Amino acid sequence: MKLLFFNTSGAWGGQEMFSGELFCMLRDAGVDVRFALRPGWPLEQHLVDAGHGDRVVPVSPTRRYWDRATDRVLRAEYRSGRVDLVHCFVSSDVPYATLAARFLGRARPRFVHHLQMLPGHSRKDPFHRLTYRPLDRVVAITRQIADRVRELWPVRADRVRTIYYGLDLPPVDAARVDAVRARYGLAASGPRVGLVGQICAIKGQLEVFRAFARVAPDHPGATLVFAGTPVGTEMDYDAALRREVEASGIADRVVFTGFCDEVPALLANLDVFALGSYHEPFGRVVIEAMAAGCVTIGTRAGGVPEIVDDGVDGLLYEPRDVDGLEARLRAALAMSAEDRAALVAAAREKVATRFGMARFLDEMRGLYDEVLAEAPR
Repeated sequence: MKLLFFNTSGAWGGQEMFSGELFCMLRDAGVDVRFALRPGWPLEQHLVDAGHGDRVVPVSPTRRYWDRATDRVLRAEYRSGRVDLVHCFVSSDVPYATLAARFLGRARPRFVHHLQMLPGHSRKDPFHRLTYRPLDRVVAITRQIADRVRELWPVRADRVRTIYYGLDLPPVDAARVDAVRARYGLAASGPRVGLVGQICAIKGQLEVFRAFARVAPDHPGATLVFAGTPVGTEMDYDAALRREVEASGIADRVVFTGFCDEVPALLANLDVFALGSYHEPFGRVVIEAMAAGCVTIGTRAGGVPEIVDDGVDGLLYEPRDVDGLEARLRAALAMSAEDRAALVAAAREKVATRFGMARFLDEMRGLYDEVLAEAPR
């Protein structure tokens, strides 16, 4: 099995981190995998820091979807015999990968695309039919995304597969938990409610604060923690959020941590995790909160309902519904010790089984084997 990962993104977010982490895990498992990427960007640095700099294939596209230089690099890789399967992570990279295989006959590799965002429009035009038809599999991170691909993309339904992310979440050392509590000045007692994520409108921090402000008078020891920073135009949203907090009369009970590089330890300090997202393609932080032992409240948005079973291992409400979130917060804060323990145990069991890293790697390697075993098309 000779794999070529392909990701030309110059950003450093969840998608780039995921592709880098998967690459490193496959290499550690002895898989022959190399990575075609833009040199000089964070993803390359991540691989270099992990000791895999010798596995990088530099590509520098200058045009969207296709350019001669990138095409030349990929065709040379395909012809070399070093590539059985190409794994793409950005939809705009698919044309680069598949067009480079034109006229190669048996030298043509197989193609897998990993989709992490919900498609918003049809791609059944002639260009996308030409460039997406060679895809042997589309891996969706949720069933919702898989269903949308079958509806909007020119890909056969049986080639679309849902594989949930895998997370490796070992227990957090108690000393780290205490250090994070001291670092952010979190109260030593009283329920702590929190949300981790970029501060922006679609993450719903304002709704979370408004719901918390309603329950705060009945829980005098409760505090609210926002971890994350705004980016670009979301600076205005951050300012509006802080103004509302300052004017509320409970500003001393709200903590803004800014960027947090100790998310597992911070989550271990929370009693309740309250997601506010209007849209959440998957919900990795929801899984992290469940594993950390939080009573996890999520929105019925994107992939979150595929993670949380309402009333069994977490609680759900409709996005933007402050009344619904208030009711869920009240229920979470009023739970008996026995009910809380049962919910937390169910959440941790689900994370360990459905979202464990070993399961994810087994499914990915099984998918690669399945694709490579198929007769050439």
